[in-house]
Amino acid sequence: MHTSSSAGLTRPISASALITIALLASTASQADIGDVATATLEVTAGLAPVMTLDCTDVSFGTYLAPTGARGGATTVTLNSNGNSSFSGGTEGVALASGGAQPSVGSCTVSGSQAVDDTVGAVTFEIPDDALNSDTSNGPDEAVSDLTFTLEATNNSNMSNGVLTFSVYGTLSIPDNLTEGKYGQYRSEAVTVTFDDGTP
Repeated sequence: MHTSSSAGLTRPISASALITIALLASTASQADIGDVATATLEVTAGLAPVMTLDCTDVSFGTYLAPTGARGGATTVTLNSNGNSSFSGGTEGVALASGGAQPSVGSCTVSGSQAVDDTVGAVTFEIPDDALNSDTSNGPDEAVSDLTFTLEATNNSNMSNGVLTFSVYGTLSIPDNLTEGKYGQYRSEAVTVTFDDGTP
């Protein structure tokens, strides 16, 4: 048993109180002299390009077509190999050797995250007023029902995020043309969409 004095009084101090004081002192001492460790780390992040699609124009070519009745509208089919053929009212219709020649469009997909050999899906958004007169060589009276359709065939399956496909289709030339209908026609922009199927 230990004692303590205050104002002339002597009071006993129990052994448990001494132990508590000693433990508190020991804890404070360890905090003051504790070790400090440091380390370094690096933070990384990545940016990847979004998928892009680039396309060249489609040309159905320039055709000789007589005025008046030809036996119906003429359908010009532009094949995937770039050749064209006629059906329907074909009387007097021929490809003009001195004019623009048929050529398919070519589109290239880049930066896709799809796995190799992905085929994907292609859609076309064709304006309602599909073919307008060319601003420089257009007709006096544009044909209102000169219309076309488009389709696509893959030239290759997806490889390392890259794929190419051809664009071709059909052109419908109405019957009973007049002199004022002759000239060059050009479409408003056609929106081509490629979906690689990735989320």
